[in-house]
Amino acid sequence: FTMKIPFALLVASTIHIQQQHGNVLAFSLAVKSSCNTATTQLQSATSSLEDSLTSSEEATLTAQKTRPLHQNWFPVSITTALKSDRPNAIELLSQKLVLYQDDGSWKCLADRCSHRFAPLSEGRLISRSGDSSSTADKETPTSSSCASCSIQCAYHGWEFDGSTGKCTNVPQYPSSSDKAQSVPTFPCREESGMVWVWADQDSSTWDMAETIPLPISPLVRRAYENYGADACFMRDLPYGMELLG
Repeated sequence: FTMKIPFALLVASTIHIQQQHGNVLAFSLAVKSSCNTATTQLQSATSSLEDSLTSSEEATLTAQKTRPLHQNWFPVSITTALKSDRPNAIELLSQKLVLYQDDGSWKCLADRCSHRFAPLSEGRLISRSGDSSSTADKETPTSSSCASCSIQCAYHGWEFDGSTGKCTNVPQYPSSSDKAQSVPTFPCREESGMVWVWADQDSSTWDMAETIPLPISPLVRRAYENYGADACFMRDLPYGMELLG
């Protein structure tokens, strides 16, 4: 079966289709140009808004974004399981840390001296007046926390400030203590009978940490308010991240 189409009709149809295609193409270009303009205006407005944010507002905005696992608060121990008069060894996300109480607040550092990497948790607490507050060399432990204390390494006696991680004393060379390598520190908070640690040692994230609420269940808060430390207990269940699902 063969259908003959007049040449004039074929040419007219081709011209019509080309015109329609040209109209669609022009419409597409117009829409694309409009979208690009709107995107540019939105980016400009967003940039202007971000420039006007205060540091606290910027930290809050950053905190609401998806964060790496270590940029979160983690409960590391109940307070009744910790000794307030000596260093306490803990582990968080495969990081060995040490906790100690100074003037009623908890301090957290990496559990390694910056000199020979000896565990600081095996050391003792030294008040800034020079008196030892550790019970390692005493027969009767005390329950009182140290006041204005540094943590002292058991290996060579280097002392470190719990808030800044800076070396405060090198017994062999006291004048060179300010040149010694610092120990990484981590923000700490105490709430609902637990000590919480921010797992990122990068101080640039600590402002953001202050804007993030602790992930405490209302039931846990209520139980602690009603029963105090009696509502707290802790079980160590060793497992890896592959079991979290």
